[in-house]
Amino acid sequence: MTGREYLNQIRDTDLNIRCKEREIFRLRQDIMSLQAIDYSKDRITGGQPITIADKVANIDAVTDEIMKEWSTYLQERERARFMINQIRSTKQRTVLVDRYINGCTWEKVAELIDCSRQNVHNLHKRAIKNFEEIYKKVAII
Repeated sequence: MTGREYLNQIRDTDLNIRCKEREIFRLRQDIMSLQAIDYSKDRITGGQPITIADKVANIDAVTDEIMKEWSTYLQERERARFMINQIRSTKQRTVLVDRYINGCTWEKVAELIDCSRQNVHNLHKRAIKNFEEIYKKVAII
């Protein structure tokens, strides 16, 4: 795995965790919006009806997944931050932290460091090159 792939993996894990949190929110909303059975409609046979217990079990399963992912994610994020902090250039460090650790868009990163998107991409390119060197050293250990 390259340093860039490692940073992208951290960013993707964060996005995945946020998605699962939204899923839990939705499941909780489903439980809160119980509806009475409409007996005027045609009865459909087959399949198992989903009960509240099934929904609660689903919430518990997704919550357990999130907790495991959070634990791993936090460790990897701190490891990445440690490597990023070894880069000498403050702007390069800021670009990597805001993009991969804080999950900012390119536009937001440019706004935060007060430069153009093109300049951010140039800084990012140099920062990734520097990060790759650090990552190779740390990955060997």
